Amino acid sequence: MRNFFTKYKFKRTLEAFQQEWYEMTRKGKFSANDLGNIPDVYLKNDKLEEKIETLTSELNMAKIAAEKAKATWDKLRKERDFHKMHHSRVQQEK
Repeated sequence: MRNFFTKYKFKRTLEAFQQEWYEMTRKGKFSANDLGNIPDVYLKNDKLEEKIETLTSELNMAKIAAEKAKATWDKLRKERDFHKMHHSRVQQEK
């Protein structure tokens, strides 16, 4: 709840929530231990979004590297073909 209020800037709502929370805890009507461990979905979502961004940047870097390798391969193949054709011409002239 607190993370949601903080994320969307519900300051007055957060203050009212915290005031009521601590008041109930102080009076003994409520114990934080009764809740157990509540997973923070927003924290998990943030971590997953960071992971997606990291993997996306890695994928983009891999694509760039693959494009460079392909360009180098094409250049070397053209150069090989040129020399092969030149060699064939020299052989035919003999």
